[in-house]
Amino acid sequence: MALIGGQVVIDGSHGEGGGQILRTSLAISAISGRPLVIERIRANRRNPGLAAQHVTGVLAAAELCAADVEGATIGSVTRTASAKARVPLKSFSRAMERNKICL
Repeated sequence: MALIGGQVVIDGSHGEGGGQILRTSLAISAISGRPLVIERIRANRRNPGLAAQHVTGVLAAAELCAADVEGATIGSVTRTASAKARVPLKSFSRAMERNKICL
């Protein structure tokens, strides 16, 4: 993780390089309101980049915090988000549960 120009930059290939880094980063960004860049998303996987379920989760999280999102497409290996509103943790959890979304 690095802080560059006010944005938190995450290397999505770190560790097992799966979707958990994406899910955790999205939640922290939505709750904190900090801009986020995730690079090399799932880079160590046979099919790197975002899969359909990841795109759905990204777009749902973006809707919750009125975020501007770039790179939320299948196969994308870099994604940026800038939240415009902080989401209380309880609201985030309830919205995910209500919509049966698992980031």
